[in-house]
Amino acid sequence: MSRTRLTIAVAATTLIVAGLLLAYLLAAPPGPLDPNPRLREVFARTTRIEILTLRESVEFEYKLVGTVRDAADVAALANAIRVAPALGDAWFHCECDGDPLLRLYEGESMLTEITIHHGRTIGWRGEFATDFELVADTREQLAAVLASLGMPESTSHAPGRSSPPAAPPTRSCSRRPG
Repeated sequence: MSRTRLTIAVAATTLIVAGLLLAYLLAAPPGPLDPNPRLREVFARTTRIEILTLRESVEFEYKLVGTVRDAADVAALANAIRVAPALGDAWFHCECDGDPLLRLYEGESMLTEITIHHGRTIGWRGEFATDFELVADTREQLAAVLASLGMPESTSHAPGRSSPPAAPPTRSCSRRPG
């Protein structure tokens, strides 16, 4: 290969790599990703919450165990779900289905679905590409609120049940590549 062709090949490869790096940097969040303001916004509009749990031995199939319509109960659940901001290099996604599943509605229109994972993290379907770790002082509060709203303890992933992972990600959770 002539020296000119080699120089052109190296320059082209450098431009491609630089372009890929720039595309990655532009796609990454500029700093910590904090969903708490968006959570507050969605819960402020919420008039009804359906609480669902996984059916025994049936993957991805949920059954309704309770419906929350009282504004005070909606507020109690909202206050019990506070999460730590995620850094771009600490994204993860739990591989379990999540149990329970919370469906938030405004009137008859579903706003979103939130899954609770092992009493430690939440997944927010359609909102974020990462799961978020619950703030430590709200984990027990969330378990207590869910129990008061009819979530059967035997199926919940409350702290201390189902051998929750020490910290995500674990064998059952996967990190975002990078």
